[in-house]
Parts: sequence; C-alpha cells; structure tokens
Amino acid sequence: MTESTESNLKFSVAPETFRTQLGRCSKVASNDSKSGLRPIYGYVLLIAQHNMVTLRAHDPHVTFEGRFVPDTLDSDGEALVECDRLMNIVKTRVEGYPIDVWVDKEFLHLKQGEFRAKLPLLRKETIPEVSFKGPFKLEAQLEPKMLDGLTRCGKVIEEKADTSYAGLLLDFEVAGTFRICGFSRALVHVAQFPIANTHQFRVVLSPKVIPLLESLSRANETTIGIDTDSAKVVITSAECSLRVACIEDGYPKGYMEFFGLHKMAESQYYLTKIDKDGRVEEENQRQFIRLNKNGFLDAMTSASSVLGKEDLAIELNVSKKLAEGQVVLEMVGLNRFSKAKAQEKILANSDITTVYQLGIHYGKVREALRDFESDTFTLWVGSAQDVFFMIEEERSDFVSIGIPLKVA
Repeated sequence: MTESTESNLKFSVAPETFRTQLGRCSKVASNDSKSGLRPIYGYVLLIAQHNMVTLRAHDPHVTFEGRFVPDTLDSDGEALVECDRLMNIVKTRVEGYPIDVWVDKEFLHLKQGEFRAKLPLLRKETIPEVSFKGPFKLEAQLEPKMLDGLTRCGKVIEEKADTSYAGLLLDFEVAGTFRICGFSRALVHVAQFPIANTHQFRVVLSPKVIPLLESLSRANETTIGIDTDSAKVVITSAECSLRVACIEDGYPKGYMEFFGLHKMAESQYYLTKIDKDGRVEEENQRQFIRLNKNGFLDAMTSASSVLGKEDLAIELNVSKKLAEGQVVLEMVGLNRFSKAKAQEKILANSDITTVYQLGIHYGKVREALRDFESDTFTLWVGSAQDVFFMIEEERSDFVSIGIPLKVA
C-alpha cells in the first residue's frame, strides 16, 4: 500500500450499504490481538478501484471480501483501519444520507452532514490479497436450499464446547450427493441434496466461518469451490467472497447408517443395527407423532415454566389413544431442586399404540423448530433411549436429530 495510493481514496456511500458489508467483516475481524494474535486481524482494508469498493478482513482461518458500488467514487486508493471502531461509527449514521469517506495524511475521515469522525491508519502493513479462484477439486452452484442447509447446520455447532465436532462437515462421499452436517452434544442437523459431478471426499470447515453463512445471498448466484490440496473452501457470490480453512475431520464414519438416515432421500427413517464394518444389518420402522409446530412450542413453553437453570429436559408422554389416529400428548416439566412441576396436554396424530415416554432437551428442540418454515412437523421416534428425528412437512432434505435426556 503506497503513500500516494492511501492519500487518494475518496468515495461516498449510503450508510445502510456500508453497514451491511462492514458488519460481515466485523464477524471475521477479531479483538484476539489482546491475547497474543497479530493486531492486523482486528483491521479491515478498504479498497476503492474500478468503480467498486471492496472491504477485506481476515483471521487465521477465514478471509472475507465484501463488495459494493458506491454512490460516487472520486479517487481510487486503500485504507487500513480498526474494523470495530469503523463499525461503531457507521452504525450510528442516519440512513438515506450518504457518508463521505476519504483519506488525508494519517487518517481515514468520515462526514455526514455536520457529523465528522476520523480513524488513524495502520501503516507499514496490509491484509494480503488471496485468490478466490481455482483450480478446485469440486466446483458447484449453491442453490438457496443448500445455503439454508449450510446456515442451519452451522447454527448447532458449539464452537467453544469440548467436542471433536467443532467444525461444519461437507460430505461428498456418496456419488451425486452433497451432505452438510453439524453436530453438538444434544442436537444434530443433517441436510442432503443431489449434486452433479462429485468426487468421493469430505472436508470440515473451521467454525470461524459459521457467523458468515447466514449473510450469504440467496438472491444472487453463489458458487462453492473445494481445493483439497490446500485444504481450503471458497464460497463466492456477486457481493462477497470468503475463503475458509479446513480443519481435522473428527466426524464419525457411517453416521448416516448409524442414525438410520441411509434412506433419507425417500423419507424413510429407521432404527438400525449395523455390523462392525458400518453396514446396515437390520432396520426397523420408527413410529411417528405429527404435530402443529406453534401448538407444540406453546405447550413446551408451558411445561418448562417451572424449570431451573440446571434443568434441561421435559418429558413427553403418550398415555391415551383417541379415535381416528389421534393421541393425547402430555408434556411434563419437573424442577429437580424445588420439585415444582408443570403439565400441558395437546392432541397429535400418531401411530403409537402403547404407553410411550421421551425426554427432550427443550432448549435445543425449540432452537431447531424455530427455523422450520412449515406449520406442521413430524417426530420420528424409537425407544426412550433412541435419538429422535424432527422433520418438516413435505421436506426430505433436512433432518434435525435430538438426543434423548432423562428428566428426573
């Protein structure tokens, strides 16, 4: 970054446009420099050229570039400033009135009406440019449902948890199939989509990318490229690009067969027994409970109203079979310390014919169901010790898997 280039940068942009891309950069830019990382990781690089402004931020795992067309671009140039401080300024600006941005000597200046601000430039260092192009082992277009699957599977991952499933699994081991998996201790998400020209491999993305997944555009064409040689994944759209490091794959082999999702594409969900090589040896049909999502969430909220901070589970009981396939589903919340108890009942359609009990992590189940778009969903259940599935109505490409818990 040369002195002459720095001093020339000058453009104006609507604060809402600036804020959108800067907010994405803020999810990458880190304040961890205080704990020993290089301070450059907390900075954002503004690059104005070719009638476009690019914002670039990076950390040890992710490089992100966001782009926008400014209202005016008077001079090309670059400026490197603290990302959070710039974001703090821009988020206070009034929408609908452009911000003037320019570099003069040692500072980046911002002006809107009577408002003035300036930030010192970081000298003698810059955020390096990286390539968002191939060659890739696999390159494909990400459809909106795939982007939705990336976002939802990423949400479940507990970055700071002591678990080997810290990243987001992209699985291409089955020819013509793209799977996305996110594991946590109480909830698992699996998305599956048909895809052309796949090679049999899988990679795990650093959890640092997860906050950015939701910002990927569903409106523009978005592509994914995977470079297994350098262990990098590149996701690119018209308005942003990101390059993510892959981490060690700690996900179990044969997880689809173990969970009974090997026929997920046909909307068939089994209880399975697998042999030592991970092949399905026996499969038995699960039972279903079909529910109204909002009614179920309301009832679950009522049952959990007495729980303490250490109480994670409520119990589902099927104790009464009615005519025409309906059952009475009772939800029970028990405070283990005070022994306070709350119960709620709702009607559901089910093929369960015997007394049935299941303990569920109410917080994780609520988290999963809030992302469901359909008004109805189905619980596919086995015994009280088996994982249970939550499936949106008329959707076979996404499964939420709950881990059963003990209530008392």
